[in-house]
Amino acid sequence: MLIQGFLFVFWLALMLMALWRLPMFRLPGFDKRTVPLLFVLKCAAGAALIAIYTFYYTDRKTADIYKFFDDAAVIAQQLPEHPSRYVNLVLGLQQEPEVEQQLSNWAPHSEQWLRFSQTTDSNLFHSNRMVTRIHALLFPLTGGWIVTHLLFFNLFVVLALCSLSKALIAKDSLSTIGLLSLWCMPSVMFWCSGLLKDSLVLAGLALVFAAVINTQNSPARRLMVGVPAFLLVLLTKYYVVAALIPALFLFLLLRLKPKLRVVSFIALIFFVLGVIYLGLAEDAIQMLWSKREEALKSAILGEARSMAFYTPVEDWAQFVAEILPSVWRGLVGPLGDTSGGGPFVWMAAAESVLLLLCLGLLVWPGKHRFSHFAWSVLLFSLLLAFIVGFTTPVTGGLLRYKTAYLPFLMYVLSERLSLERIKGFLTRWRVR
Repeated sequence: MLIQGFLFVFWLALMLMALWRLPMFRLPGFDKRTVPLLFVLKCAAGAALIAIYTFYYTDRKTADIYKFFDDAAVIAQQLPEHPSRYVNLVLGLQQEPEVEQQLSNWAPHSEQWLRFSQTTDSNLFHSNRMVTRIHALLFPLTGGWIVTHLLFFNLFVVLALCSLSKALIAKDSLSTIGLLSLWCMPSVMFWCSGLLKDSLVLAGLALVFAAVINTQNSPARRLMVGVPAFLLVLLTKYYVVAALIPALFLFLLLRLKPKLRVVSFIALIFFVLGVIYLGLAEDAIQMLWSKREEALKSAILGEARSMAFYTPVEDWAQFVAEILPSVWRGLVGPLGDTSGGGPFVWMAAAESVLLLLCLGLLVWPGKHRFSHFAWSVLLFSLLLAFIVGFTTPVTGGLLRYKTAYLPFLMYVLSERLSLERIKGFLTRWRVR
């Protein structure tokens, strides 16, 4: 434990020094203490999340933080005597049955579970392995103390958000309110500061967006950042990419000259018609139906405390009828009787009210100039809100999964709500 404590202090001091001195962590126009302070806040939020999964959710095999960490510990134990096994598992070079049988969450749902639940496994890329591999890579550096792992996760998230923030500043579009919206939404600060997939997804998306809008860097450098970040999101939560690809295409389409934009739009129409003709669109929607059914059965078998819906979708009429309710759940849910109560739900409910107020002020009469990036974020948020709302019946899942788009959406909305417009809106209701 003494060595683990020393490593924690060493890495914390080194990271704080880097955050204070390195230009990559300096945000133009903001005090140099801004990023170190945000890093400390994120580490504190992550520590609180670890405490909750340690003292409240006491089953380590089902606790989202520990189930990946404990499997990584088994893999890391192979390093001294069987380094080849460690390398094979971390890099995915080949299977190691002797080690894998000791892992609880390495494989997707077992065949027995799938037969019992009469469904199919929708975890296409074995995303549990991604988080486990990252933990296993960190073990030699941390001595196996989970709190030190937290430092590395948050440093990566801070680096990604710094990259996006600097790209936005270069476009003259990051105010203090925008910075707080991007970094400090309470649910995002809480769920995306811990050792969960959500932290990796947020960092990956921030790096992808930074690579897309940062025209100051060369195309090669942008690809070197954007492609690995895109793959990280794909391997961690593949359904987020289903919303990300159309948003990126819209961004590129809007940047084209008008004539090329028309040609590209016509080509897109033919592409969509081809996808429909080949049946690929139907296969994708069927996958959504299967994911919804699997999530429902997992929630029921796991005796979930609170659920937003209970019915699967079995035909096109039901699917169409679920589109708007799913978008609503994804954007502002869970509210009302389906919320289940609790401090996390009230925190998310307050954010939902704030989001509705921003949307209401946005549609208030007036001129609203949206950048190409803003339109792309709006499309990404709506698509992902639908996917999350359609496939996530458990209240806790809704609270976490919406953090993939919430900071970007709130940034876009907050940057377009001037104080003068808010003051004018309030003045109209003043008693005369």
